[in-house]
Amino acid sequence: MPAILLPSLIFYFFFLIPVRRVRRATSWREVPCVVVSSSVHEDATDSGLYRILVTYQYDVAGRYYTSNRYSFSLATATCSRLGKKRIAGRLAPGTKTLCYVNPIDPCDAVIKRGLTWDMVFAGVFAIVSLGVFLLLFRGEVF
Repeated sequence: MPAILLPSLIFYFFFLIPVRRVRRATSWREVPCVVVSSSVHEDATDSGLYRILVTYQYDVAGRYYTSNRYSFSLATATCSRLGKKRIAGRLAPGTKTLCYVNPIDPCDAVIKRGLTWDMVFAGVFAIVSLGVFLLLFRGEVF
C-alpha cells in the first residue's frame, strides 16, 4: 500500500496543487514590478539543492505591495544551480519586470505563473511510479 500512497502524494502535492494554481492565475492581472533582491541559496542541509530567492515590489491601485514568490512550484529547491543563477541574473535588483497579481487579494502575486519543469517532472514521475507498481503487483490482493 505505501507504494501507491507515495506516488499519489507526490502527484497531488507537487503536480496537481501547483497546476490548479497555475490555472487560476491565468486570469490574474499583469502588473509592472521592480526586483528588490534576488539570489541563489543552497539548502542548509548541504544537499546540493538550490532555490531562487527573489523579492519584488508592485503597485496596485496606488498601494505598494511586496512579494517573494517566483512560481507556484512547491519543489522550489532543485539541483539546477546554473538554471537558478540564470534566473537570478535576469532578475537583478532594480530590474523592471512583470508579475501577476490576484485581483481578489493583491498580496498574492507571482512572477512565473506557468508550469515549471519540476512540476512536470513530479507529475510524470508519480504516474510512471504508479504504473510500474500496478504492473508489478497486478492481481495481488492487499
